[in-house]
Amino acid sequence: MKLFEKIPASFFSVLASPNRELYWTALVTLHHLLEYDLNIPVEDYCIALGDTLSDMELTAEDALDEEEQRLIRQPNGKVRWIIHRLKRAGWLDTEYRDGTFEEVIAPRDYADQVIRLLLELEQSETKEYNSLVFSTYSGLKQAYEEKSDRMYEALLTARRNTTELLQDLKSLYHNIRYYHQIIGQAVDVNQLLHDYYDEYKGMLDRIYHPIKTMDSLPRYRQHILDILNALLVDDEIMERAVGRMIQLHPDEDPVQARRTLDCYIQELLSSYSNVEDILRQIDRKHRAYTRESVDSVKYRMSADHSIAGKLTELLRTLSETPAGEQREAMLDWMQKGIQCENQAFADGGSLWHPTVRSRRSGAPDRLVQEPSPEEERELLQTFREDRSRQYSIARAWQYLAHMLEDREMVTSEELTLEQDDQFRWLLMAAVRSTDRNAPFLVEFLPGETENNGYRIPHMRISPRGTTKREEKEDL
Repeated sequence: MKLFEKIPASFFSVLASPNRELYWTALVTLHHLLEYDLNIPVEDYCIALGDTLSDMELTAEDALDEEEQRLIRQPNGKVRWIIHRLKRAGWLDTEYRDGTFEEVIAPRDYADQVIRLLLELEQSETKEYNSLVFSTYSGLKQAYEEKSDRMYEALLTARRNTTELLQDLKSLYHNIRYYHQIIGQAVDVNQLLHDYYDEYKGMLDRIYHPIKTMDSLPRYRQHILDILNALLVDDEIMERAVGRMIQLHPDEDPVQARRTLDCYIQELLSSYSNVEDILRQIDRKHRAYTRESVDSVKYRMSADHSIAGKLTELLRTLSETPAGEQREAMLDWMQKGIQCENQAFADGGSLWHPTVRSRRSGAPDRLVQEPSPEEERELLQTFREDRSRQYSIARAWQYLAHMLEDREMVTSEELTLEQDDQFRWLLMAAVRSTDRNAPFLVEFLPGETENNGYRIPHMRISPRGTTKREEKEDL
């Protein structure tokens, strides 16, 4: 029977409707209720749905027919309407208990399989690996050594286990390929580590590691191949297997039954002969993904992704490019495409920088030599000159006293500024003139003046205390 001859045409419509969350919640609720009871009364199901769907809103869909409008007007109408839609789409069936008027509800057989599949996808549960290789080996070995007529069941089990094993291996390969492709889409190092240790490693632990260790395919593969090859030439046990097959399927022809069992054996031989190649491809894909994940983590942790880092990389590439047309073209492109401007700002630390201590390495040690008497005199004279040029506040006061001499006041234009030392002494005296024990007063006037190339404010400098002019004003 074809798929759409078994399920209704509107079966998937509820999962594509605006109320798909409500429908899915109703199906999951029914699935959980059937885990504990064989039959669920419709009234009990309605009560359970009423509590579950109380906080979920119902979105208007197509125009409602008369029956649906009647259901909406009933008490608990939203729940009744959802059950009606699920029944019409082919998900649910209702019937009456034998000898009663109690209506019970249950999903259809194909609907129950779809619900379980969707639940596995939603919950992402890790399915336990079932030792498929060892189960195949033990079943075939026991049936062959006992010459049992159950060899037919052993072949069916081996075929089913092998099919599941190949499906798991192919799914593992394609999942590794998927994780390999999304390495470049990870936003940061944490995402890469999450993909590898939380997602990818769980998948490996479920299939890859058991096949390599406890359910070792290389360990049991050759034994399985030996048993299957022995079955092809053992007519006695094959006749018993054919008899068992005919006993379970009376309409089966003996010749056709033997041909069918031979096809099963050849299929198993082919599968276990080629499974090593699948494992090698998985190993290569696993190593490639692991290597690229590690490289990507190293790069993201060490690379400088700032603008300065990218410019540094561009300039480094330019410096490594040999002179020629390619270098000229790169320079022209950078001049046209990159506009660089120097931006800066002043803050509290702009006039300060930390002391950088450096240590000379690689240079030979130099012995301390005693200076000659001439060198000592020269060093002493240099030291005295340096001491005389120190910018102490006392030197600043001496400079102002020399400028004033016997005068009561001196202006900016009257100051002598012939060297930088005098300019510095003037600045120090102006800054310290507000001290309580300062011997001079500096009065700043509006405007500036230029004195021998030095631009200074208009100032009047006078000794601290009562001047002769002030005494005359007091009189």
